[in-house]
This record gives sequence, structure tokens and C-alpha cells, in this order.
Amino acid sequence: MQAAMPDQPELDVRAMRDDSIVVVEADDGRQSAWPAWKHLLEDISIANPVPTSLKLSYKNLGDAGACRLAELLGSRLSRLESLDLSCTSVGSVGAVAVAKAVGAHKALKTLDMSSNAVADTGAAAFALALRSNSSLESLSLHACLVGDRGARDLADMLGVNKTLRTLNLRQNYIADEGAAAIAAALRASPTLAVLDLQSNSYRAAGRKALSEAYDHNRRVQPSVPLSWHTGGGGGGDARSTLAKAPRSLVSVDIASSSSSSSAAASSANASGLQRKKPANATTLGVPPPSPGGT
Repeated sequence: MQAAMPDQPELDVRAMRDDSIVVVEADDGRQSAWPAWKHLLEDISIANPVPTSLKLSYKNLGDAGACRLAELLGSRLSRLESLDLSCTSVGSVGAVAVAKAVGAHKALKTLDMSSNAVADTGAAAFALALRSNSSLESLSLHACLVGDRGARDLADMLGVNKTLRTLNLRQNYIADEGAAAIAAALRASPTLAVLDLQSNSYRAAGRKALSEAYDHNRRVQPSVPLSWHTGGGGGGDARSTLAKAPRSLVSVDIASSSSSSSAAASSANASGLQRKKPANATTLGVPPPSPGGT
């Protein structure tokens, strides 16, 4: 009887080049050109030991790559616990495929889909998947073009899901209607601990609904670095800031400390990856000053 293969703690392929075509030669000598994502995923499919954490951010998977990865989640990667698909050019078609695989997955705890064109269609698919999934604890749809329809579907899911603890919906297009739906779900959620809805399209009505919901369910925290709203002191109650208009963020999940920013920049330079800095920003992770200079 063959012994079970040990799990590999983490497989991080973010620094690998993905801008080339790989020529693959079959056993019969015939050659075929594979896009880099296909070669990468086929290598992952035979990785030994099997990874339990997979970081694919900035790999140009697209919908085709996401669909192939969804197949692997149902087979070779059935024990995967953490998956980072941020900035991988995945659209709603690929997001739906991944969501369906997540719905049946028994081990996945963390999924990051940030900065992909998931849109309302993909958000609805994840909402449906999380009605049956009993393992996922953290889902990030940060900057994924989610609007009110997707927000309503996710709000309905929060009423039945019993495992999700962190939901990141920062920098989307959720307006008052979607914010109100999520606020209503937030009041009754038994497990949610962190809900990030900063930098969306909701206005006073949405901010009011969310502020009241956070006050009602004080176990849930808005994922906001307090120093951005308290003059750098880092104190105070983050809920009180929801009464004010959310400020635009500069970058995707980059720490505001200078040491963290330097480390992130060094890592990006080493791997040939560059984040574009907004023209009106001076420091990564810190919102630009207001026109009045305050």
C-alpha cells in the first residue's frame, strides 16, 4: 500500500515569469505551444508534496486558467487551505468556476480574489457557494467591481453561513441599497468578525445603516487602520468614522508603515512586478491630503 504524500506548507509562484509561451514536447515527439498559465498549473497539478497554501497573485491566469484551477480544487488540490488569486486577470466566468469549486471544497479556509473583474455575477456565485461551504473563514472581493446586486446576494448568504469570519468588500461600487442589505445581515450574523466596506459608492443613508448595524453587533469590526481617521494616533472607535464619507485608498493591501512599504517595493522589484502609484499619492498606504491641506 502506497504511503500518503506529505503536504507542502506553501507554494508561492508569484515571482515566476508569466509572459512567455512554453513549448511542450509530447512522448511521440510532437510539440505544442502552451500559454504560461497552463504550464504553471500543470506543474502544480503534479507538485510533490501537495501544497496546502498556494499564492498565484499577479499570474495572468485569466478565465481559462481559473477554470482549470477550479478543476484542480476538486481533485489534486482538495486539501488546499489558502488560495491567493489576487490580480490574476480573472473575469466573472472564471470567478463562477472557482466559486462552484469552493462550494464543494472541504478544506479551504482563506480565498483572496482581490483586483479581478468578479462583478455581480461572480459575487452571486460566491454567495451561493458559501451557503453550502462549511470551511471558508475569509473571503476577499476587494476591488472586484461588485455592485448592489452582488452585495444583496452576499447579504442573503450571511444569514445562513456559519463559518465566514472575514468579508472584504473594500473599493467596489456598492451604493446605499447594497450597503443597507449588508447592514441588515450584519445585525444578525452569528459568526462574522470583520466586515470591510470602505471606499464604496454608498452615501449618507448607507453610512447610517452600517453605523447602526456595527453599534448593534459590536462583535463585528470594520477593517480600517484607525490612524487614517484619528490624526495618526491610532486610538478611538472605528465605528464613529462610518458617519463620515470614506476616503480613497492608495493601494491594494499594502501596509502603511515605511518598513512594510519598503519591503513590498523590494519584493516587487526583485520579481519584476510594479504597482502603479496614483499621481496624487505620495506615500503608499496613506490617503492623499485633502485640497485644503488637512
